[in-house]
Amino acid sequence: MAQHNVSVIGPLRLVLVTAMLGLGVGTAPRDRAESAGARQTPSKEPHVVLIVLDGARPGYFKVSGIPHVRALMNRGSWFKNAFTGILESETPAGHAAISSGSEPRDDGILGFTWANDEGQKVTIFDPAVVRGGLEERLMSGAPTLAGQFHQLDPSARVVALGGYKYYANDALGGPDANVIMYYETRPNGRYAPTFIPGHVPPRSLLTQKSLSAPNAHQPLGTFDHLAMKLAIASFHTLHQQVTLINMPEFDMPLGHVDGGSRDPKDVALLMRDFDRDLASLESAYAKAGVLDRTIFVITADHGMVPIRHQVSYTEVKSAVLRAGTAIIHGNYHSGAYLWVKDKSKLAQAAANVAALQRARIQSVYYRNPDGSYQLAPRPGGQLTPTVDAANQYLLHTFSGPTGPDLVVLFDEGTVGVQPGESAWKGDHGGSDWQSQHIPLLIAGPGVRARHVSSFPARLIDISPTILALAGGSHASMRGVVLADSLQSPPPADVSTEATLRPQLDAVIGALRSESRLESKQK
Repeated sequence: MAQHNVSVIGPLRLVLVTAMLGLGVGTAPRDRAESAGARQTPSKEPHVVLIVLDGARPGYFKVSGIPHVRALMNRGSWFKNAFTGILESETPAGHAAISSGSEPRDDGILGFTWANDEGQKVTIFDPAVVRGGLEERLMSGAPTLAGQFHQLDPSARVVALGGYKYYANDALGGPDANVIMYYETRPNGRYAPTFIPGHVPPRSLLTQKSLSAPNAHQPLGTFDHLAMKLAIASFHTLHQQVTLINMPEFDMPLGHVDGGSRDPKDVALLMRDFDRDLASLESAYAKAGVLDRTIFVITADHGMVPIRHQVSYTEVKSAVLRAGTAIIHGNYHSGAYLWVKDKSKLAQAAANVAALQRARIQSVYYRNPDGSYQLAPRPGGQLTPTVDAANQYLLHTFSGPTGPDLVVLFDEGTVGVQPGESAWKGDHGGSDWQSQHIPLLIAGPGVRARHVSSFPARLIDISPTILALAGGSHASMRGVVLADSLQSPPPADVSTEATLRPQLDAVIGALRSESRLESKQK
């Protein structure tokens, strides 16, 4: 591990990480997860390991010194055009899309915060709120990977876990996972695992000293390493059929604080650490005799764009105020998402924001009464129809009753900045290609080896593909099976993928072209 200590890097990282770690364990009733611990032999059914390298870029997989990742790529399928396919391209929405095979308008998770249909702020960036069940209640109307596995095999165990991102781990597991764990700072200062109430692990997983650290001031890679150790320990204890893992440090600090691809030294460090941990995980599965029937998926929940330009939230706020209304709530990243008090002023507010001269704004959309989005006129020229169509595809993914009233999409490399984020070197959240483009690797029984797919795979397609490989049903999910990665795909899945492909090719083609154009102009 490199000596890249939280307290040394700066207060920004410490504040953000500490905010995620600050809740005590608490108590919860014993439930089916803990009682299920009696079964001590692995299932004969296919196993699944899904690993989300939070905020990782596809280019990270090109670093040297990752032989076990390379071996997995050689015996699997790599999707070079994979993209999130949703807005907001943020951690909670991304993990919920992976788990549910559905879009934010279906699973109810738009991002970290939003305003409900009564104009009240909703947040899941609070461990007490997530532990209180809000995220799972929002997701309860959508299917989940865990739920579909339980339909396939009621005795199957599903474990979701990771580092300090409680909201990511809970979204991965959803209401149906047996065990959901994350890390926190305990009252005694130790950085140690805890759980989401209702998804209780055996006590031994919470008390093993080797699964904790003295405090949260640790070298870069420690939090991801502990998450993988927890995954291995949980498999030794529970022999779960499905393991869902979030690795948080690719996003924070590597992406936001260090700039992601701007810091190749730490990209290599985290990838090489991950490779060693992957080897340990594979060894545990091999010793249990299930490695040859384990489906591995490695992906990210969103991309990461190095920041070149910033737009202050005060500029956007002032433009909305000039329209005679006010912002109830706003999120500012590589896309800005705004909920406005007076809906009758939306068109003027959007026009005012679009007219901002110094801001590097690609486009502004305002919400129609039917939930669709209207492109606001912009002085100096409009988007090409292909880029507008790509944006509209993404906007439609969160066009439910709580979708934002105004959406501001920034040029590639530009982000909206709110207090506490001005020192960031990287961000995500919008429709820009670097925020959307993600790695996706699938390997295991039934998957084509040494295959590079050009199909524009989305987050919502991951669970349907896993379920197809495992013999489960994905009929209730919006995503499709990534048929070209399968050794023997059902003809219906091949046809569905072929029918969808022209639309998705057009979307990513427009996003890529616009990214190249904006990068040259700015």
